[in-house]
Amino acid sequence: MDWLDTAKAVASVGGWVVGALTLGFNLYKFRREHASGVRVTLTQGWLVAGHDLSDTKLIVDAANTGSNALTLSWVGISLPRDQKLFDPFGSGGGSALLPHRLSPGENHLQWMDSVALASSLYEHGLRGKVKLRGVCTDQTGSTYRSKPLTIHVESWLST
Repeated sequence: MDWLDTAKAVASVGGWVVGALTLGFNLYKFRREHASGVRVTLTQGWLVAGHDLSDTKLIVDAANTGSNALTLSWVGISLPRDQKLFDPFGSGGGSALLPHRLSPGENHLQWMDSVALASSLYEHGLRGKVKLRGVCTDQTGSTYRSKPLTIHVESWLST
């Protein structure tokens, strides 16, 4: 085998590699352009009005990470082992009324008072460490969940 045959073999392999990489990139791009999804986060924090901070709140943030608009129909909290879903936000608030249309890149917030939530959990027999998840559904019936947030019910009651 002379150097010309070696060069042809290297060019052939290089062509296959470039073709495979191009195909992979185009598939990745297509999936991102046609993806729909919601990233849900559950956090504890405060609302800010001017220089004032609110009491501590439990906040569910639902962000449209896809490239298509969708409509959120429900936002709530899931208790351990998904045994109960409930809507704690009657006494809280939100950035918009539901159902709410989310364009790509937009988000929706729902919040409630942390002490009120802890009191409700305590009254229903949940004590100690409890794992909660933020949950939302869209109008197609898809459900999205946050990573769990572990709270200690009694310590939230004393805040």
